[in-house]
Amino acid sequence: MSQTKETLATVEKSLNRWGKLRVQMHEELQQTDKRLKVLVSDLEPFVISSRRLIDELLLTFA
Repeated sequence: MSQTKETLATVEKSLNRWGKLRVQMHEELQQTDKRLKVLVSDLEPFVISSRRLIDELLLTFA
C-alpha cells in the first residue's frame, strides 16, 4: 500500500511540474505572439516603400 502512495505522490509532483511548465510555455508563446504582431505591423510599410523603390529602379533601367 505504501508503494502505491509513493507512486501517487510522484505522479502528482510530476503533474504539478508539467502544469507549471505548460503555463510558462503558454506565457512565452503569448509574448512571442505580441512581438511578432509588432514586427509584422512595422514590416508592412517597409515592404510597401521597398516595392515602390524596386518599381522605380526597374523603370529606370528598362
